[in-house]
Amino acid sequence: MCKVYSVASQKGGVAKSSTVLNLATALGLMGKKVLAVDLDPQGSLSICAGVQNPDNLAHTTYSLLTAALNEDELPELSEYVIPCEKIDVIPCNISLSAFELNRGHEIGAERALRAVIEPFRL
Repeated sequence: MCKVYSVASQKGGVAKSSTVLNLATALGLMGKKVLAVDLDPQGSLSICAGVQNPDNLAHTTYSLLTAALNEDELPELSEYVIPCEKIDVIPCNISLSAFELNRGHEIGAERALRAVIEPFRL
């Protein structure tokens, strides 16, 4: 059974990315299949997990959330899920801040993330 955990706080610098990375890695070491979704426009989780050049990636949480909100077909999982050690990561970069500003208020925006992670809920 799939479980979804969220680590969130509006305050910066409280170790959200570090907590997620350490928890995800610990679960991965226990043999659990883990997907960490970076939703920080600074891409801290992506960078700490070892994702190279998140600013140059074709698919990030921004492009996936935008596709979900537009009801477009999502790319193949292998195009946006990056394996990092014992976990998989959906990376993020500064472009996510544009989604928050320009699309975050639209009807259904709060359900876009669900559409992105639904293929993983086996």
